[in-house]
Amino acid sequence: MICFFVTEAHRYTLDEYLRAWARALGNHCIIASYESLPTRRSLSARTFIFTDLERLTPAQCDAAEQLARRIESAGARVLNRPNRVLRRFDLLRALHDAGRNPFNGYRVNGAAINCRFPVFVREENEHSGALTPLLKDGAELDAALAQLRAEPSRRAANLLVVEYCQTRGADALYRKYSAMRVADRLVPRHVLFSDQWVDKSPDVVTDAGLEEERAFLRAFPHAGDTRAAFELARIDYGRIDYSCVDGRVVTWEINTNPVIVPLPEKCDPRRLEGQANSSWQVSEALLALDGPDVRVSLAKLPPIGAVHRPLQWMALKSGARVWRAISRLPLAGRAVGALKRSLDLAAQRA
Repeated sequence: MICFFVTEAHRYTLDEYLRAWARALGNHCIIASYESLPTRRSLSARTFIFTDLERLTPAQCDAAEQLARRIESAGARVLNRPNRVLRRFDLLRALHDAGRNPFNGYRVNGAAINCRFPVFVREENEHSGALTPLLKDGAELDAALAQLRAEPSRRAANLLVVEYCQTRGADALYRKYSAMRVADRLVPRHVLFSDQWVDKSPDVVTDAGLEEERAFLRAFPHAGDTRAAFELARIDYGRIDYSCVDGRVVTWEINTNPVIVPLPEKCDPRRLEGQANSSWQVSEALLALDGPDVRVSLAKLPPIGAVHRPLQWMALKSGARVWRAISRLPLAGRAVGALKRSLDLAAQRA
């Protein structure tokens, strides 16, 4: 078996992948939320994969690291050692210091930020994208930060200021590439085209773009650079999102609990063949991690999830199901995103 550790509110990434693209793989997988671990006496698997590490607090990462050590002592395999993985801020700094990214990131901690403008603000521990438009100077940055700090659900400590990097191509389109790492295997995932600098969905689909994506999936020309980024981040399982500037890979982030493949109904029909082939490669890489199970005791572990009493965990699980249903509605947008952030913040403080 392969055991994935996730936050309960974000287990949908794996649930949807197994349901829509990899049903046979479901017989080889356990999805265990961090919040549910106090209700379990043990878990049995060959490989244990820690995900959502960017969403855990430092104390929760320390508790997850204790579990990882126990798993390895029992003779099982661990992917994404919690205290080794570089999370978003540390990874941005490391990529910049290594000369791999021309832009840097800065925590909002009250000190003056000596950054190169323009910049934008995003959350350090979520995948909600940019919270602001591009900000051209210190006055605009200060005003944006003041507005974000005033939001009841926002925690200033989670805000990052990130320098903008221009990646628009000669055709005026932005390209966002992605690749999955599963242990030693790299799988090219997609190329998304957009006329907006925040490129989270393929809002421009053309015949030329479709052929470019097919060529990318066949050849994966950035394998060496993406592997180097994963190694720098010490991430064994996850998805890297990146673009290219003058043929050079620049990394936006590495997500340890990504949407592996979008639901088929969210894909342009012309992209489905490539997505299905990519999904098959990810499944094949995961199946290679299966083997004779090792039983790992969960007794006397410190709580990892923010909500760790059984009744609270059941309530959170029910809430996560409601959120997944809401998020599929056609009108789900910024209002729903704000509601989700509020619910996540409430869970963290419980």
